[in-house]
Amino acid sequence: MRHDTTTPRRVTFADLEAGVTVPLGALVARVRRDRGLSQREVQRRAGMKDSTLSKIEKGTTESTASPRSSDSQTL
Repeated sequence: MRHDTTTPRRVTFADLEAGVTVPLGALVARVRRDRGLSQREVQRRAGMKDSTLSKIEKGTTESTASPRSSDSQTL
C-alpha cells in the first residue's frame, strides 16, 4: 500500500482501490455520509458519548472497542 502524507478531506473508493492508505476516521465519515446517517444517529446506535464520533472522524482521538456494539455493525 502507498502511504499518503496528507489527510484527505474526502475519501473516495478509487483511493482505496489504488492502494492509498487513508485514516480510519475519514473512512467512517465517508460510509456514514453515503448511508445518509448523522453523527448523532451513529453515536446513538453505537452507544458513544456526544462528540466521540466527530473526534474519530477528525482524527483527534482513536476508536476503542465497545462491548455494546461493533463499529462495523453500527454503520
